[in-house]
Amino acid sequence: NPKAGSFMVNPRLQRIFTVITCFTPSAFVIQGIYSTILEKHLQAFIPQIQKLCEPIVNATIDTLVGGILNTPCFLPSASKFH
Repeated sequence: NPKAGSFMVNPRLQRIFTVITCFTPSAFVIQGIYSTILEKHLQAFIPQIQKLCEPIVNATIDTLVGGILNTPCFLPSASKFH
């Protein structure tokens, strides 16, 4: 009964679905993940290219945090879905 605030789903119905939750990562978390991956990838390149790791990661963080994650397309909760 959604009007009464009860949002229980019947276990027989719920067992056929996978429920996945995730959080919006902070800039610190994004930097840690992307830096690790990109540093390993850039090891095969010359040192001048390897030095670009930090600027690339920072540009990515600026794009994600400053732009993409702050748009109305990515709402903070399901209550604002509609």
